[in-house]
Amino acid sequence: MSVQPSSPSPLARLIAREDLSDVEVTALLAAMVRRERVTLAAMLGYLGLVVERKLYAPAGYDCVSAYLVDRFGWSLPSAQKRLQAAGLCRRFPAMLDLVASGAFHLTGLCVLAPVVTELNVERVCAEAQGLTRVQLSEYVRGLRAESEPSSTPATR
Repeated sequence: MSVQPSSPSPLARLIAREDLSDVEVTALLAAMVRRERVTLAAMLGYLGLVVERKLYAPAGYDCVSAYLVDRFGWSLPSAQKRLQAAGLCRRFPAMLDLVASGAFHLTGLCVLAPVVTELNVERVCAEAQGLTRVQLSEYVRGLRAESEPSSTPATR
């Protein structure tokens, strides 16, 4: 069985166009990235609704992650990552706009999810925008350190 189709797919032909300038290629890529961010934000919003309404149950699933793996072909870790991010966005819907704008990425939402609360969400949204995964991990360590009681003995 051949893995290569006999002729390139329409998408492969589109991408292989030699008539596009470098500027056009990078502009098209930037447009695709913008669309992907908006699509991701919308998908997280709908995923949150699927969880809240337990829309996986009528399809015969007890577990939303199994539903996502079977229905959408995601790996289990991919489904879990999206569920964690969707949960954060469900608690704080303004995060969806930040995802759509590119201020937060999927991995970033997952890094932040365990520490974002009603008390710090505005601060986190203001301070953590645009940070890489590594920078977000450091930021989260700082937030956790702030919330831990001081280990130095009180002076009399």
